[in-house]
This record gives sequence, structure tokens and C-alpha cells, in this order.
Amino acid sequence: MPEKLVLTVAEPGPSLVEWSVQDFYANPKTPAVKVTYVSNTGTVKVWRYIVSETVTVAQVKAAISFINQGKFMVNQTKSLEKWLIEQGIAAGVLAAGAVTGTVD
Repeated sequence: MPEKLVLTVAEPGPSLVEWSVQDFYANPKTPAVKVTYVSNTGTVKVWRYIVSETVTVAQVKAAISFINQGKFMVNQTKSLEKWLIEQGIAAGVLAAGAVTGTVD
């Protein structure tokens, strides 16, 4: 079973208790990172890491480099899915919870 986020507290709605990574996209030329999360109920949330008033070009490029080099596994002993879920939590897109499951 792929890794997923099991929420500490269920979100409002019909039994929404889990989130997983549906897909992700990184564009080093723009630069931009986009992650799509899907819940066990089919609800979709998107996190975009793009240049803004609070995020610099260098920060986005560093994130893309981190992804390209697989440093989440080397430095933090975690899968890309788990790292992306944790980024969604840190950005406030996903609620708190525990990442469970195994690496595909």
C-alpha cells in the first residue's frame, strides 16, 4: 500500500480521514513545484510552491534540486511521497497526522 497521511482529527465531510499524493510536477525553468493530493473520499487539494512575495526564485530552485537529487531519501531516510506529504502539512494545505504505508 502506498504511503498516505492518516489525519489526527478527521476533516469535516463524509469520513475524510486520509490523504495521498496523486501527482507532482516540477518545472526548473519557471521555476515551480505543484503537488496534487487526493483524499479517501476523492477530494483534491493542490499545493503550489512558486515565486511570490515570501518565496524567492532561489528557494524554489533549491526545492527542485532537492527533489532531483533524491536528498529526502539520502538525508532524511524517507520516500518522495512522504516528503511531499510533509511539505503539504508544513504549508498548511494538509492537516496534521501520521504518514503510514510502505514505499511503492
